[in-house]
This record gives sequence, structure tokens and C-alpha cells, in this order.
Amino acid sequence: MKKIQKISDSEYEVMEVLWASDDYMEVSAVHAALSKVRKWAYNTVGTFLIRLNGKGFLDVKKHGRANSYYPLITEEEYIKSQTEEFLQTIHKGSKRSLIAALYDSDTDNEELDALIRMVENKGKN
Repeated sequence: MKKIQKISDSEYEVMEVLWASDDYMEVSAVHAALSKVRKWAYNTVGTFLIRLNGKGFLDVKKHGRANSYYPLITEEEYIKSQTEEFLQTIHKGSKRSLIAALYDSDTDNEELDALIRMVENKGKN
């Protein structure tokens, strides 16, 4: 899998808005969507979009003086990439180590049973 660089929590929030859309979004639309949960200035949202475009996360189309943005990377691709990076960095690539850490944590029996079923079903494919 192609390595996708990590983005900040704030950039991730911006990406969530774009991932939820089926089309290009102008800065004003992204700002409006984010204003329901964040009180960021319009220029702050614009800066995040410019950064994300520079990192290869977004395509940009110019419409007169306004730019519209569209994600080039799906949320699933990003999550998978970051999970693989975490697995390599923290657990030296060992899924066993990761599962052992989950088992030793506050994971309840229901979650553990779901994990076991998932692993068992993976072996049947």
C-alpha cells in the first residue's frame, strides 16, 4: 500500500466534511459545515484546504475567484494507511502484539468475541 502521510486532527475534521460530500466543495461550504462544530475563521478553513491540497489529499478546481476542493484519498484509504503505520511503528508489524495490547486493555468480552469472530471469518475466505 502506498504510504499516505499523517494529517493533523484539525485537517482530519476538514477531510471528514469533504468525504461526506459527493461533489467539489467551495471554501464557504466547507466553512459552513464546520461552523456547526468549530468556530474557525473562514481564512483558517481556507488555509487547511490549501495545506491538504499541497499534501496531495485534495484536487482543486478554480471557478472564477473561488476554489472548489474534492478528496483524492478516501477515508478508508487514510484509515488503513495510518493503521498500517501504527502497526509498523508501535508493534513492529506484529498483529499478535496489537491484539495482545487490545486484550490487555479495557476491551470488554463482547468486543473480544467480535474480534475473534472477525479473525475466524477471515480464515474462511
